[in-house]
Amino acid sequence: MEQYKTDAEIYAVLEREIIDLTIRPGSPLSENPLCARFGAPRTLIRMVLQRLKESGLVRIVPYKGTTVTRLNRRIVDELIYERTAVEAKVLRDFTPKCTPEQRALIRVRVDAYEALARAEAPDYNKLYEADRLLHETWFAAMDKMYLWPIPKNETDRNVKLQQNPGWER
Repeated sequence: MEQYKTDAEIYAVLEREIIDLTIRPGSPLSENPLCARFGAPRTLIRMVLQRLKESGLVRIVPYKGTTVTRLNRRIVDELIYERTAVEAKVLRDFTPKCTPEQRALIRVRVDAYEALARAEAPDYNKLYEADRLLHETWFAAMDKMYLWPIPKNETDRNVKLQQNPGWER
């Protein structure tokens, strides 16, 4: 049993599993197994399922259950737009305030990312992690960690869309 403290942590796990197609479109998500898996009360799981529904990742049919939806091109386009806007603002704010230590850390992380990207057969999970660390550095430096889930979640989606083109247009 996985132990998570908040609905945000459980949401992030399930969102990632839906995006990376660990949980396939059409798969049911039942409250009881999720409660057991996460060691969470039913009310918390219901909140998570509602958030997943609001994100367009699941469909909830009363008295029938919850199923994973197909990824939708329009939603993905909107999420990319949102990510671009938030990242651009954080980077504009970060650039003039960047310390030499932060600049050095960014250089190390960019170099690591570029090395992974140049690989003959890129490991998308490692690329994802390198990208996540790079972006997290900018958001943490600007004290914008509340906004961090926006690009983090979009990165999750983009990586899996490149690997698994099974989404609706």
